[in-house]
Amino acid sequence: MIRALAVVFAAFCLTAPLAACGDAARLDALASQGKARVVEVVTGDMVRLSDGEDLKLAGVTAPKLDEPYGEASRERLATMVLGQDVELLSAGAARDPFGRKVAQLRLAKGRRWVQGRMLREGAVRVRTGCCARGRCGCAPFPKAAPWPGRCSAARPRGATPGAVSGPCLDTA
Repeated sequence: MIRALAVVFAAFCLTAPLAACGDAARLDALASQGKARVVEVVTGDMVRLSDGEDLKLAGVTAPKLDEPYGEASRERLATMVLGQDVELLSAGAARDPFGRKVAQLRLAKGRRWVQGRMLREGAVRVRTGCCARGRCGCAPFPKAAPWPGRCSAARPRGATPGAVSGPCLDTA
């Protein structure tokens, strides 16, 4: 349990500042986990690499495939990374509690930050421990609201995408 919390905390601490600044060059400060080719996109936040390992995108979460916008999120990620060589970068745990690799992805060609682009396009949300566990008054992916889901607390007027909205983070 403590390890899972540490992974979530590390992913949030890494992703939130990167999402806010929009400067993908800051990824250079992260430790390299190597390079790989994406051979399959499993969900909007998980890919399968050429070595057969599954990789969870660090710091973000996408709706499940059977939830609204789940397939659209997966398709957006596939358009971006399927068949592409990617760099795996990390500042935290290299694996999640399920044994999957966890990393920030950057396209080898063009050096574009995958999670940042998915966040800007609304295909994923910043993953927080609070919302991931559904303990802050919001469901991670409400069935009734269009993706991206809204937290119970409204985002302050004029706030930018990715800004804190009450106890949760929102990308809409």
